[in-house]
Parts: sequence; structure tokens; C-alpha cells
Amino acid sequence: MKKLFSLSMVLLLLVMAAIPVLAGSQDDAVKAGSIDLYMEMSYSDENAYEMRGFTVSPDGKYLYAGFLQEGNAKGRHVARYNLANQTRSGSSFYPAVPSEISGEVSADNNYAKGLAVDSKGTLFVGVTHSGSKYISIYSVDSKMKEISHLTDTLSGKTGINGMAIREANGKVLLYVATGYDADTLRCYDVTDPAKMKAETSFGTNGAVDFSTLSGSGDDPTYLDVDDDGTIYVCYGQSTVAKVASNGRSLSEKVALTKAYAVCLLGDYAFVSTKNVANSCVTVLNKSDLSTVTTYKYAAQTTDFTNIVAINDGRIFVGDHGNVQGSAPADGAAGRALLITVALGVTP
Repeated sequence: MKKLFSLSMVLLLLVMAAIPVLAGSQDDAVKAGSIDLYMEMSYSDENAYEMRGFTVSPDGKYLYAGFLQEGNAKGRHVARYNLANQTRSGSSFYPAVPSEISGEVSADNNYAKGLAVDSKGTLFVGVTHSGSKYISIYSVDSKMKEISHLTDTLSGKTGINGMAIREANGKVLLYVATGYDADTLRCYDVTDPAKMKAETSFGTNGAVDFSTLSGSGDDPTYLDVDDDGTIYVCYGQSTVAKVASNGRSLSEKVALTKAYAVCLLGDYAFVSTKNVANSCVTVLNKSDLSTVTTYKYAAQTTDFTNIVAINDGRIFVGDHGNVQGSAPADGAAGRALLITVALGVTP
């Protein structure tokens, strides 16, 4: 694994100090933040590349990376890393096409684009079956083994982008964004990961037509959910918006070039942009979506992907790794970076 560490990069975004939280009162601390390389996953170790799925467990123990492209016929998969020592942790999860659609979707058509982890450490993997009308969600245990899965049938060609967890009132809720032909926001009750089901109080029977909601034909990409259920979502790689907790109205939005993923911490929304060498993280005030500052990583060359805040106040940002469409013979399969900001709050 020595090669992995020499090639390891993770954008780790926030370490917080104790400062009172008042709306807009910490802008100076946010402006003083910085972003640095944390860890890189190597192609030679993973035999896969193009990290699109990306998350960190709320307790800060594990980082999960979902690779879109397979190398050496090993298959697309989700790898887990121990953040305490930046080592690979156990086996990977290789999602299989569910038996109920195996006659319609080829065996290797499993793209793990959406990843989320609950407070108990259960991993949820959202899979796109490219070119099909199906999406699949898997719950995965601490041994990286499938607990259960569900498959939904949408319309046209569809796929999962981002996912986020909210835990409230004794429930664990999983929010999902889909794109391509079927632009939706969806919510699932995953309190029992062996019996995942639609959360029918959200939208209409657990789903919202995002094209109608936003008034655009743009795909929602990645999202996060506030304590009160308000959804913050990026769409069209041009806009960040706030959606009501029931999914039935869009209250505010702001234009932001190449906006791709968002996470929440204190009074702020941190937005990563998928913009190759110009990828950055823009910090917005949650209250009015006004811009506070932007973090740039000087050595950036590829796209940022998901961004996630964890329980100790750190924020990790995923980096796609190598240039899309070409396997890096011995280069980065994916990266993560860290922004350090003194805020003194937890998600």
C-alpha cells in the first residue's frame, strides 16, 4: 500500500474552533479558510478510475470512493479507506445488476455515483444503470456486504447522481437526485436498511418531478439536507437552490458557474464546482445564498465532485482524479482535499 499513500489525495475541508454561531457572524473566519491536498487513491491499487461517488462517514472513520471506470476487468466498485492512517480498509463493494432487471441491463452496467452513510455506519450506494430506465439503491454493512437493495423504474434513460442522509424523529431518510431523462428528487425511509421503502410524505409518493419544480430541464446533481428538512441542491451545473422539506416548492436560487455539489455547516453552504482546472469551493450564506468567499487549490487539474461535512466539523471534497476517458497508467484514480476553517460548529 506504500504506493497508495504516495499517491493519496483527499480534499479535507473544515476543522472548527469554538466560535459562537450567529447568522453571518463568522464570515471573517470563513474568509480565512484554506484548502489543501489530503489523500490520493492510485489507479495501480484500485484497478479503476474516475471517482464520482464520494463520501465520508459522519464519525470521520472512513472515506468511501466510487469508481466509474473499471481497469483490468476487475469491475466498477466502492472502496473504503481508514482516515486514521489513510489505508485501505477491508474489501470493496461491487454492486451487481439486480436479478429483477438482469435480462434488461448488462452485467457490468453499474455506476456507483451516489454514496451516503448514516450515523450507525451503514453505507448506501446509488447506482446508475447507464442507458436504462432503472435505478438501484443498495444498503451495505460494515463488512462491505449487501444488506438489501431496491430498484425503481423511472422513464426514459435515467440515473442517480447525489444522495444525502437526514436523521430526524426516529427515522433515517435518504434523499436522492436523478438526472438524464428523468429529473427527480426522491426520498426513501432507510431506518431499517433491510427494508428500504419510499417516504410517501415527500412529494408525491416519495418523488418530485424536478423539471416542473425548477421550471428548467436541467439535471439535479448533488444535494444536502438541513436539520429542518430544507434541501439544498445544485442543478444544471449553473444553479444552487433551496427546496422545501416536503419537496413541493423551490424557495430561493442563485446562479453559480459549474455548481455541482453542496454540503451544509453552521450558517453556510459549501458548493464544489465541476470545472476541471478551475474547480473550486464557493461558500454561500444559507440565509440568502449570497457569496462569502471562494477556496481554490493551486495545483488543481481535474473536476471536483461531491462535498460532505462530518460530525467533527471537517469538510471533505472529492476530486475526480485523472482526465476523463483515459486510464491513468499509474496515476490518480481519485483524490480528496481538506479546507481548514475556524467555525466551531458541527453539521
